[in-house]
Amino acid sequence: MSFHRDQTQVLTLDRYVEDDGPLSALLWSATPTPTELLAVAIDSTRKATVSALQDSGHGTIIFRVEDLEGFSALAEIQVEILPSLTDSEPEASDFDRDGRIGFSDFFRFVDALGLTIFHPDWDPAFDLNDDGQITLDDFFLFVDAFEASNTGQ
Repeated sequence: MSFHRDQTQVLTLDRYVEDDGPLSALLWSATPTPTELLAVAIDSTRKATVSALQDSGHGTIIFRVEDLEGFSALAEIQVEILPSLTDSEPEASDFDRDGRIGFSDFFRFVDALGLTIFHPDWDPAFDLNDDGQITLDDFFLFVDAFEASNTGQ
């Protein structure tokens, strides 16, 4: 899991377990490490809200679930905290400005492919090499940025 410092992630814990009793009877706990980086709150609907306490870093969360008979299971999640979106300038290929270069950026780019400055739908954000047209040259620049943004994820 990775997210920006100024965001939170919510996990619906019932999606990750099966039990012969009602899922509402399961007892959940979460242990974030390091505690200076991450906070986890589990509410009565068994949703875990993960938030960052520092600007960036790596940590883990160990989730533990126990049923009424005392059987338990553990799961470990790796977490990466990215700098706040407001603290950093978005990358040129991050067209939707969500702090990542992903498939939504790809689809936006593909829609603009082939346009020139003379087209009414022209948006200079997609002209990555600033030559007045959105061509395969821009596409290859986008692919490089997409790969760099998604390496190791």
